[in-house]
Amino acid sequence: MPRVESRLRGKSMGQHTFQRRLLGFMKPTRVFLAIFVLLLQPFVALNVPSAFAATSNITQLAFTTPERTAEQGVVTSIMTIQTRDAANTQEPLDTSGTKLMLSSSSATGEFSSNGTSGWMANQGILTMNSGSANRSFYYRDSTPGSPVITATTTDSANNPYAWTPATQTVHITATPSEDTTPPTTPTASPSSGTYPGIQSVTLTATDDFGEVTIYYTTDGSTPNQEATRYESPIAISTSTTLKAIAYDAANNASEVVTFNYIIDTTLPVIENISYSNDGKPTNENVTVTITTSETVGTPSGWTIAGNTTFTKTYTSNTTEQVTVTDEVGNQSVAKTIEVKGIDKVGPTIALSHLSATGIYSGPVGYTTSDDVAVASVHINGLEALASGTVASDGTYTITVTDTAGNTASVAFTITNPVVPALPIGGSTITPSAPLRTTIKPVTPLAQLVPGRGTVVPAPGQPAQNGKPSATANQEPTTTEADKESLSLAPSDQGWKLWGVAWYWYALGAVTLGGGSWLFVRWRRAGAGDEF
Repeated sequence: MPRVESRLRGKSMGQHTFQRRLLGFMKPTRVFLAIFVLLLQPFVALNVPSAFAATSNITQLAFTTPERTAEQGVVTSIMTIQTRDAANTQEPLDTSGTKLMLSSSSATGEFSSNGTSGWMANQGILTMNSGSANRSFYYRDSTPGSPVITATTTDSANNPYAWTPATQTVHITATPSEDTTPPTTPTASPSSGTYPGIQSVTLTATDDFGEVTIYYTTDGSTPNQEATRYESPIAISTSTTLKAIAYDAANNASEVVTFNYIIDTTLPVIENISYSNDGKPTNENVTVTITTSETVGTPSGWTIAGNTTFTKTYTSNTTEQVTVTDEVGNQSVAKTIEVKGIDKVGPTIALSHLSATGIYSGPVGYTTSDDVAVASVHINGLEALASGTVASDGTYTITVTDTAGNTASVAFTITNPVVPALPIGGSTITPSAPLRTTIKPVTPLAQLVPGRGTVVPAPGQPAQNGKPSATANQEPTTTEADKESLSLAPSDQGWKLWGVAWYWYALGAVTLGGGSWLFVRWRRAGAGDEF
């Protein structure tokens, strides 16, 4: 019995160990299976149909096939419509009974689902299957032209869907044996002309029965179907003769047309600039003339004087830039216009003092000046220095001219006082010439206002009229003989006291000394002394 119990107890313990090991193995297995189910769920969900999920996502219809071309009465290649979502991605239908409504802008157009039978005139109704996004059909038309096919949809109860329709053009060409009308002559944009740079030329032509093919040349030769076929705009970078011809599907040819392009990239040039005064001083307006290398537009403010010549008049000195533009828009490099030498302001004459009557009782000093330069000074027609003193009796006119030709003048009279006779020893001595005093440099007290001819006195002095005058760069050419002929003030030589020259003191001294000697001798003779 003890052995039996021992065996039973051992067997029982072995079973418990196995169960424990089995439970330990199943725990991670259950975890793995749970994870696997979670990962598989999204993929399983994709295959679960949803009542209106796909149909509600559809927003538009679109052609998946390109535009078709066919002769009149001939069936086109297959044409396909597709349902798509807002991202323009294919979206299958999830409902049955959806109707595809097809229509043509041509009254003679027909639709068929198989291209051989069941033709529907002008408007076709085809059914789209659930689970599909595409529906195909065929089209034919007995009238040449380019009709537009429009596709819309409704549900099975003919309620329209708010999906964007699809449209596509079909090109129906005439049967070659029936088309004898050539296409239109090609046109070019831009057309013939002169241009300042590269031009991109587009050629177009049309035909009543369908497509047109254009051929062209750029070497001046006559184009045909062996010439370059036009497919995209033509770049014209140099002066070119472009010729073009159009052919339709029936091989009818248009007339050859020629376009001439002149590409002008050369800038015009201002070749010469001239001034009417050649830059020299003048008291007149200055006219500037420019000439250009080619025909250009008239610059602003200028006057045309010829095909390539323009003028402009200036009233004062200035500096400015000028450019010209040719007929195609090329603009020249700017050139500088520098007007100088215009001087319309006269010179000035300043006198040492003024007289209300224009009559002076003594020497008159003068100075001349100009904003630019004094050219010449004349006194009574004789050339004189730019400044000096006039002392002798007489009437004088000082005339000043500047380098621009402006003049100013002033006139006056000098009357020196006569020295009275001096009684000496019972006799009268009369000087043989008027009394003259030496004139020292004077400060001008009056000045002639430029351009008005008015002598303006110093404060408290009366005014006197004169003539206007003008500037100078030249040195006077007066000779010493000329200067002496003006009777200028005597040389400031010798000694003076209180304004009386030395010789009058000498004469008085001699007279007084001689008289004293005679008086002494006379008194001695009366006293019996020898004489």
